Amino acid sequence: MPPRQRSETVRSHQSASIMVAAFVATVVALIFWLVLPLFNEADGGLIYAASLVGIFVGAYVYRERALVRSLQAMEKLYLDKASEHNARLEHLYMQSLACLVEFDASTLKIDRASIGFFDLLGIGSDVDLHGDNLEQVLGVETAGLESLVGHISKGSRGLRQTI
Repeated sequence: MPPRQRSETVRSHQSASIMVAAFVATVVALIFWLVLPLFNEADGGLIYAASLVGIFVGAYVYRERALVRSLQAMEKLYLDKASEHNARLEHLYMQSLACLVEFDASTLKIDRASIGFFDLLGIGSDVDLHGDNLEQVLGVETAGLESLVGHISKGSRGLRQTI
């Protein structure tokens, strides 16, 4: 949305919130002004009390609507960023030559692999690797893979010798 159109939308939402808050404040003030005299209080004090209550309720309604609008804007921004992120990730998996593989860390079962991963292994991209074990696809031993992960997590200096 262009900045000019966005500022006009914000202004229209703001003026609508102000009108709703003023309406609610007036209605609440009238209700208090009409109901409180039934309790035989002084008329002057009742009008001021009703006016203050109406103002506070109107301010509350205005603030609540502003927060809801702000939350909606943040949700929209989050969804836009998430969809942009997903589009980039899809591009990497489908069109990029980057070697990517998504797998379950506990079972090492492959969920998804990129074109670059297929090219690196020298197999056709028509092969379905979903559910295959990563160790078997790469042709490595479990002990060697666990040792490599252990060295990486510890940050040891002997990592180059192990590889």
